[in-house]
Amino acid sequence: MKIGMIWRMAAMAVVAGLAQLACRAADLGALAREDYAHAVRPGGVDGSPFWNIYARMFMYPPAFDFSKGGPDTVKYRFTVFDAAGKTHVFDAPSSQSPLTPVWNDVAPGQAWVYVSAVDKDGKVNGIPDWPRDRFSRTFWRSAPFRPGAYPPAPRSYAEAVAKCGDEIFERPATQYFLRTGKPDPDYKHNCYPAKMHSALILGMLGYAERRPDRAADALKLARNAADFLISISQPKGAPLEYWPPTYADKREAGSFRYGQNMLIYPCGVGAAYLALYDRVKDAKYLDAAKRIADTYVRLQEADGTWPIFIRESDGKVLNENRVQPTGVITFLERLYRTCGDEKYRACGDRAFAWIEAHPLKDWFWEGQFEDSPLVQKYENPSKHPACELALYLLERFSGDPKWLAVARDILRYAEDQFVCWEKPCAANGHGVNTPIGVPSIQQNRYDDWFYPCVLEQYVYYVPVDASNAKLIRTYLALYRAGRNPLDLAKARALGDALVRIQRPNGYIPTEYALVEKRDDPNQGWLNCSCAALSALAELAAVDGE
Repeated sequence: MKIGMIWRMAAMAVVAGLAQLACRAADLGALAREDYAHAVRPGGVDGSPFWNIYARMFMYPPAFDFSKGGPDTVKYRFTVFDAAGKTHVFDAPSSQSPLTPVWNDVAPGQAWVYVSAVDKDGKVNGIPDWPRDRFSRTFWRSAPFRPGAYPPAPRSYAEAVAKCGDEIFERPATQYFLRTGKPDPDYKHNCYPAKMHSALILGMLGYAERRPDRAADALKLARNAADFLISISQPKGAPLEYWPPTYADKREAGSFRYGQNMLIYPCGVGAAYLALYDRVKDAKYLDAAKRIADTYVRLQEADGTWPIFIRESDGKVLNENRVQPTGVITFLERLYRTCGDEKYRACGDRAFAWIEAHPLKDWFWEGQFEDSPLVQKYENPSKHPACELALYLLERFSGDPKWLAVARDILRYAEDQFVCWEKPCAANGHGVNTPIGVPSIQQNRYDDWFYPCVLEQYVYYVPVDASNAKLIRTYLALYRAGRNPLDLAKARALGDALVRIQRPNGYIPTEYALVEKRDDPNQGWLNCSCAALSALAELAAVDGE
């Protein structure tokens, strides 16, 4: 075959490949446009509340708690002004209708919506109800997902996972735990033992699978972390018997919460014990998981859930907030499947009934972190408890269309409020997070953010690698349940972003906007590193199918 013909054939193959990619992107674009027409749990429908009173941005068409017009009102006129200077108008039967009719045509950026009342004669009247948010709202119209628009990862997921796993294993703090059986006191985040050490257990179990040559040391690390947690847990007969502490000392949030136990964390330790038991078959870890679960069973209150903070010394409940119990029910279900004891599933089902009666009704997914304040309802939601529930539903009720639809709704909410496919700011640098007069604080260093990214919670509305990881895992779970290629495309876009920010030594920064800390693993959060590692490993497994 002549050389020229070979080159022509190669060129034709490239062109055909590019055409196929363009066709695939167009198909995904159509799927995305159709999906973005769905309003996410609009308030006012069947008595549902408006969960978005503190929301700053929207990717799906919002509905707002606007007031009604006068007695002669027959319909309402919505006027939306967008960042491109265009005006979009539509009529609707209710002042609380979502902005669906014009949403896909509203340009990304700062937007303003105003609603008026229209009477039977066609006269347009203002709604005289103050303050202004009773008839108008300013918000950021988030850029939607654009298939094919994001830079690819510079290496495969498998390579990124290998580099990340090696970096975590080789960290000085990790090696200290391996050598001594105790956490490195110089690593400041070890002040949160339940959170950090359970993450290390899970991270090392996965690492042992991928690095057989280091499996013995990785499993020793997992055992060391588990044994240490067991050794520092509350003694038998204590109000919180067998539970590991949330705060080891008075560093960081321990300065004001030392001696308190945050009830979202013992279940994470129990889940890590179960995973370790599954690998090494040492009954002491199964027993330790059961003891943690037994204390949850004993402390479960009549409403099916638990308080968020309890004082370890005397068992006193310290506030009125309830645990978002998604982590607890996931742990209890896994324990039930491991040992078959019905009391654990029954306890989990009572907590699940609370979720059905509360978050799945009022759509309040409170952000609960050991170092964040507890605030008023809807002031600080996070996608973490919501996505954890979606993952639970897809595992517990696999194939059930009812719960698949709920999981899809949850995923839309998480993307709507916490995903940034592009920078949420205008050309002048001002955008969704910028407080007046403070343009340089971390939250607003948009040029230093990585994209696409996922934000953590309203009170810390910045990209965190573990937040990317949580959305990746949720997209992949929905993809496995329904094989919607859009879910896989979004998961890959978020995964590619993590690989692009990966440092030469394999470290994936926790908070990339913290420029001065992005190259220092000792400044990052180990649990977040392990979450990113796990999510990328899932992506690698999908690519390997």
